[in-house]
Formats: sequence, structure tokens, C-alpha cells
Amino acid sequence: MTATHKKKLNPFVRLISVIAEYAVPKRPESEAECRYVPSNCIVTLGYDACQRALQVEYFNGLLYRISDVSPQDHETLNSADNFDQAYQQLIAKGHKMTKVGMALPVYR
Repeated sequence: MTATHKKKLNPFVRLISVIAEYAVPKRPESEAECRYVPSNCIVTLGYDACQRALQVEYFNGLLYRISDVSPQDHETLNSADNFDQAYQQLIAKGHKMTKVGMALPVYR
């Protein structure tokens, strides 16, 4: 690539980066340290012990905060043999879920 071509490309690259900064949704700030989980529908899971809340990122990019999750339920979920089944039994059926944002979808 020639120097002249680079000069022409730079404003375009800057424009794309500015558009991406505003177009791509930001993840909400959270005290929860997220980790990847062995699941068919969830990408990452984070637990905020101070607020007793889970942050869940689904493969479709949706981010949810699940409130009033006990440390015991969180530990049971992490040590379960079948993560998806444990999530459905312990978390999904009995806790309030609030949509907090959206990340880019994850494709497998």
C-alpha cells in the first residue's frame, strides 16, 4: 500500500471507528467479574456478592441482571454437572430478571 493510499484511507478508518463507538452498545459497568460458562444459551456469568446479583450474557447478546441470588445458589450453579439445568431450577424460575443492555451476539 502506498503512502498516498494510506492518507486517503485514514479518514475513512477514523470515520468507521467513530461510528462503531456510538453504534455498538456498551456493556453496563458492573462489579461482577464475568467468566465463560459451559452452557447452550449463556456466554458469560458474573456474580456481585455485595449486591447479591448475577449478570448474565446470552448468546443473542442480551445482558440481564438477576437480583437476590444467594451465595449458596451461585456456588451450587458453578459446581453443577449440568449448568443449563441448574440455571433453570435455581435462577430462571424464581428470580427477577432485568434487562440491562446488549453486547454483540456470539456466534458459535
